[in-house]
Amino acid sequence: MSSKLGVYWSPGHNRPPDLQYIARLQPPVVRILDPDVQHVASVHAAAPRAIVFLRYWWLDDGSGEQLRSMNQDPEGTGKRHAQEWDREITRLRREATERNLAFPPSALLLVGGVNEPNQGGTTDAITRYNVAFLDECAAFALRASAFQWGVGWPNNKGAETPPDWSPYRAVYDAIKRGDHVMDVHEYWYDTGPQDGWGWWAGRINKCDWDVPIIIGESGVDNYVDIVRWNNEGGNRGWRGNVSPQGYGEHFAYYLARLDSRILAVLPFATDYRDNSWESFDTQEAHPYFLDLPTIIQPPKPVEPPVVQPPTEPPHSDKDWQRSRAFVRKWEGGYSNDPDDIGNWTGCREGVGELKGTKYGISACSYPDLDIVHLTMAEADAIYYRDYWQASGADGVAWPLCLMLFDTAVLHGVGAAKAWVSEVGPDPARFVARRLNVYAKMPAYEDKFWRGHVRRVAELLEVTGLAE
Repeated sequence: MSSKLGVYWSPGHNRPPDLQYIARLQPPVVRILDPDVQHVASVHAAAPRAIVFLRYWWLDDGSGEQLRSMNQDPEGTGKRHAQEWDREITRLRREATERNLAFPPSALLLVGGVNEPNQGGTTDAITRYNVAFLDECAAFALRASAFQWGVGWPNNKGAETPPDWSPYRAVYDAIKRGDHVMDVHEYWYDTGPQDGWGWWAGRINKCDWDVPIIIGESGVDNYVDIVRWNNEGGNRGWRGNVSPQGYGEHFAYYLARLDSRILAVLPFATDYRDNSWESFDTQEAHPYFLDLPTIIQPPKPVEPPVVQPPTEPPHSDKDWQRSRAFVRKWEGGYSNDPDDIGNWTGCREGVGELKGTKYGISACSYPDLDIVHLTMAEADAIYYRDYWQASGADGVAWPLCLMLFDTAVLHGVGAAKAWVSEVGPDPARFVARRLNVYAKMPAYEDKFWRGHVRRVAELLEVTGLAE
């Protein structure tokens, strides 16, 4: 099924997991609360192309403990959370190997930070925390989600006031340089998402950030209108308020009105652990979710920013020339393999237009470029501006400049900057840091693993570090 409807699954013990539903839906994203390795492996087996979005209550909430930590030490808490995620992913991979379970490759894993930081977080703390968290995740080659905004935020001032995203511009920059995503929660009253559209639900359409977005929680929560809730009461969620078919219609309305930046919409929540959130449990509505249109045509997407003409690289810079020659050799020519998410303008298989990749310049990163007719000179100019200069390679000596540049091309500018900040200007330590990332990518799970290692081996030979 090719739609943007995802799954938010909280594995429970009162009934078996509905993996058959996940297998039939083939959602683009499955979010799992407090998973063990079997939960992750089971979801990956049922939907092998889905992004598995992991959440641990103790790490992102802890009954407010993590929010308080964020306010007290934004950067330190952000880095600590990324480091804890790296340890958790490493542990899960090790257990999967020991138990002979298939585990999602790094490209299909997503982790998140503090949940709904608007519940007491200051603008400054939220910004500093998210930048530190995203950049540190990039250093571990982890893809992460920013914000996890609660409904109505970033500024909860009423339906007539558009959300103000400008104070968080530094987070936007961190999302872009690390190839991360933004997580926003959107709920609505039991009368449907059209009641308060543009504020409770649909406010994400007012955001002009050109980043991938996941609606990490969504659905009926009558608490969004506190005045109405106080007057009418009843169940907070959809059960007891809306029929299963009616709930399916809610999501059909909602999905059809979101733009192309949205990777997935996750109804909250399937198979909760206890009865505390029983009125939200989506299982009865699953047959109607499966009947949603398989392809929902969104309105015209947000216009992307104009791509400025790239800076012309200097032909006399010897370090630039030999660094570019190395990358050019490894990136190759034109490719439009539909299984490669980088070849799609939507950065997801089947999402957007299959424009391909040429000379390493991908449709995912540059959706407005004419990839097929891209010239080598144009590719060189892009590499010089967006990777050589952006990574800081232009300001360091050989061979570290090559290490930074090649890492920025392969793993992102954020990872290159984070790794050199972590290990210092020693090229050998930088290479060791990169190899440690590959050591967590089992060869049988990541088809790019061998190529990554061979590329580093040639880096060592080209720079003379292998002698």
